[in-house]
Amino acid sequence: MTQDNRQAAACYRKAAEQGYADAQFNLGVAYAYGEGVRQDYARAAVWLRKAAEQGHAEAQRSLGWLYSEGEGVKRSHAEACFWLDLSATGLDRTQQEQVVKERDHAASQLKPTELSRARQRVKRWLAEHPSQAIEE
Repeated sequence: MTQDNRQAAACYRKAAEQGYADAQFNLGVAYAYGEGVRQDYARAAVWLRKAAEQGHAEAQRSLGWLYSEGEGVKRSHAEACFWLDLSATGLDRTQQEQVVKERDHAASQLKPTELSRARQRVKRWLAEHPSQAIEE
């Protein structure tokens, strides 16, 4: 770990603790990759979830990946599908194509009823957070 990475992680932490989604995402990534802090997927998941719950699309995608892989959280294809589906609504077209592949892979692991529940959660979430819904 370089001094710069440690300082960056410390700055991210200060801003993250004040509720800034970008800082929460960056701190989560720092924990996931061990940049400036000891690598810790569980801590990464905590910070990524805080940002994801604020509608941070990249954090939602990263959290979906953690659930898909079971890194720092209990593996759950339903949770992966939920977070990946949400993230697709806030990413550019190029990123959407990749995240849709990731989401479809997670979805392929689910029973139809589980997939239906995950999709209903996405609809409810978007209704409660209209700023993240894609305008058609």
